Amino acid sequence: MDQLIEQTLSDAASANEVLVDKEQADDYVAKDYAPRDYAKGKTVLILGASPDQLPLYWVAKNAGAYVIGADANPEAMARPVADEFLLLKSRDATDIIKILGGRKIDGVASPGNDSFHQTIYDLAAHYNLPNPPSKNAVRASCDKGFFSSLAQEMGIFAPMHCASKDFKTLETFAHDRPFPLIVKPADSSGSKGLTFVTELDQLRKGYDKASSFSPTGLVIVEDYVVGDQFGVEAFRFDGRCVLSAVSQRGHSGPPDFLVTQHRVGFPLSDVLEQELLPLIERIADALDIINGPLNFDIILTPDDRICFIEMGARLSGNGFPALVRETYGVDTQDWVLRMALGKQVHVPRGFLRPQKYGIQQVMGAARTGILKSITGMDRLEAHPACKQQTLFVQPGQKVYRFERTIDRLGVVLLAHENRELTEQGLSCLLSDISFEIDDQNSPEQVNIEPDINEAGVVVNV
Repeated sequence: MDQLIEQTLSDAASANEVLVDKEQADDYVAKDYAPRDYAKGKTVLILGASPDQLPLYWVAKNAGAYVIGADANPEAMARPVADEFLLLKSRDATDIIKILGGRKIDGVASPGNDSFHQTIYDLAAHYNLPNPPSKNAVRASCDKGFFSSLAQEMGIFAPMHCASKDFKTLETFAHDRPFPLIVKPADSSGSKGLTFVTELDQLRKGYDKASSFSPTGLVIVEDYVVGDQFGVEAFRFDGRCVLSAVSQRGHSGPPDFLVTQHRVGFPLSDVLEQELLPLIERIADALDIINGPLNFDIILTPDDRICFIEMGARLSGNGFPALVRETYGVDTQDWVLRMALGKQVHVPRGFLRPQKYGIQQVMGAARTGILKSITGMDRLEAHPACKQQTLFVQPGQKVYRFERTIDRLGVVLLAHENRELTEQGLSCLLSDISFEIDDQNSPEQVNIEPDINEAGVVVNV
């Protein structure tokens, strides 16, 4: 439907420059990407090898790069895709440099992960890599308290909070705040280590959980802000946002608030349409993010105030980039790879708007057991709105009750120009797909839980 724009490939003129093709047409469509060789002869290190990083592995392979994957999990999903795999015991860049020996890498990236911002910064400095992150961007991504304080200093609504490694300091703060409160690691992502605390006696347990998920032991306690949750995937070039994809999120509710659904392209409130982008531009300027991705967790309160919860100077996880590709027609994974390697990035002249309605739906188990069978997938695949279905488990494998992001059974991406067809695709998913779980060597259907339907699909709260 949209014309394929032929891409001209060239190396960046300097280590910190993003080359922008000013002649690129506004109707550029990422789905027309074909495998290319712009990364041939280049070595890219991808930190993390979970489902959130897997798409970048494929983009890099299709571009001809030699891919070195790295993760602490020896059975990480993306490991088989990598040309070489590093089993990490540390996030320290010095340790990774030692493992690599005298070899040089040409680029490094870690989408969907806040654990490696400082590592990327240090590796970029050591290897003189293109487009390194700014110090402020790294700190805001790794320290939720720093970001919230910065937002408040700029007059932007963010939760009242206290970040510390000392429990007594956090307890003193919590004593004077209204409950409920959120307790979480200040330097982790994906709701890992998060606790919804309704009374002071629960604080110690929440603190212990959060500190166990923090690489540095830094824990943040913050006010619980009531409202609708949204995710934002933004991308900047030459100091302006060309993309700000806003997703209304479904989530599992307290105590974990795991993301269960993204909805993109659907009508937004006037407040989000008019006020969100200028706030993002201000934050990006304050963090010296001139080129590259940003993602935000925000809440729209009942009185129409935008509250910024946290941010990361990277692509989102939970399949959000794939949803952006289907609804906006641009491949942000490819943009990240090109920036990491100092290659030319073709940027739309104007601000991008969604071309389709899109839904990314998480599937999860109501209980732990052995996955016996999956039925109904063929009916879903035949639906015109079904664009992609990714299963993280197969029959015969152990599955876990959906209590952590890594426990997802899979995700389904639905998108169509017709809103009704997109919603019909979701109805098909909820009614036709079924996961049968056997937890005692006898076939039983999945237990019914309030947030998971009979098919084993996570239902929004």
